[in-house]
Amino acid sequence: MSWETWKRKLAYYDAQSRRKDPFHKMLSRLDYAWWDFTNNLTIQEIMKCTHGEDIILDVGCGYGLFVKPLAGRRREVVGLDPLVSRLYKIAVGKEAESRIDLVLGVGEVLPFKSGVFDASLCAATLEHLNCIDRFMTEIRRVLKPNGLLFVKQGYERGKGRPGMFVKQSGTHLRSFTYDEIVKLVVRSGFELVKLMRIGYRPFWEPLRLLIRMLPVPTSAYCRFLAVFFNIQMALGRRFPLNAFLLILVARKS
Repeated sequence: MSWETWKRKLAYYDAQSRRKDPFHKMLSRLDYAWWDFTNNLTIQEIMKCTHGEDIILDVGCGYGLFVKPLAGRRREVVGLDPLVSRLYKIAVGKEAESRIDLVLGVGEVLPFKSGVFDASLCAATLEHLNCIDRFMTEIRRVLKPNGLLFVKQGYERGKGRPGMFVKQSGTHLRSFTYDEIVKLVVRSGFELVKLMRIGYRPFWEPLRLLIRMLPVPTSAYCRFLAVFFNIQMALGRRFPLNAFLLILVARKS
């Protein structure tokens, strides 16, 4: 990635981290850059497992962080979100001939016929749901036989620990452990295909605090982020008990 591209991205991350609402104020440039990095990892997994004519449902699509890149890679994408304002922002920016359809709705009651999607994506969505078991039943219903489920989800170390996002965000209803996410997927009628545990918890919080104190991004800062994220990936794989993010691929059984 060129310095100019990094500069534009980090300016955006910096602006996001300075927003006044409590949830976004607590996030640093590091958090937003990490989201972007791990979103790209998730997209790579989706591209490996799907084909050009496949139809993918993105539940809780937000502002289109997955919808737009997937459509740009020749995938047919349906983005579903409960907020009109988010769907509107995607619609304003998309090309008229793009492979994107946008639907207003909630995950617990999907407004689609059974067996219509080749794959479904659930990225940082589980913590927003009122009824998770109902959601998983709905996801399985709308997938075709052998359809794929992709989950990108942060998780906590132990049960009963709400985690910083639940404490400080008004939209996060719960948190999960790694085992809870895996068991949820399996008991909902899916066969695990791939599990990636990434991130290294002992390094993360101290670095977030340090990044907050750094000045305007420099080229050295950008190179550091690229190296640090790859180290986070390697350490998460080497020491999975200290990881904090799961990218999961499962098949409808």
